Amino acid sequence: MKLFMNSKYNKSKYINNLKFITMKKIFLISVFLAAVVAYGYGQTYYYKAVAQFDKDGAKSKPNLIANAKGMYITFSDNKNVCYWSDENGYRYSFYNTVLYQITTARNYYFQKTQNGTHVYGEKEYNLVTMRYEWGICFYYFSSDFSKFQQATMNADGSTYSKIEYVRTNGPQDDYDDIPTF
Repeated sequence: MKLFMNSKYNKSKYINNLKFITMKKIFLISVFLAAVVAYGYGQTYYYKAVAQFDKDGAKSKPNLIANAKGMYITFSDNKNVCYWSDENGYRYSFYNTVLYQITTARNYYFQKTQNGTHVYGEKEYNLVTMRYEWGICFYYFSSDFSKFQQATMNADGSTYSKIEYVRTNGPQDDYDDIPTF
């Protein structure tokens, strides 16, 4: 306090500096918290089905019932988890009923990156062993997440079928070529 006895100016300058430093700290903490929240926030993309492959590798146009021409997929937890969703990132299931969503709300968990391909697998709860086990469906995303293949496996691990998807702006892209009057 002896420092400020000589002048009121020094005291007010010190207090102003202290206020500035405090405001600076609050601002930096706010920016940090906003970055942390944004980092964990989900990203939602629309993927359009472009091809389907049978177990022998024969390619055909997609003939899908469950996800029609495409689907939204939301990534959360820094892209460690993904799931079917609507355009706002809310979980979606084929039969949009509460009971079906509870029993089929599947997450696909990141397993590994192999040769630039990100592999996600579904986990299902096994009622016999009372634990989660890897299911029969896997997603193979390109390195930039612009396309992926959904592969369904047989019990022996061989591929049963694959569906190839490409990321687009949304289902409205399917109707861009329709003339308006």
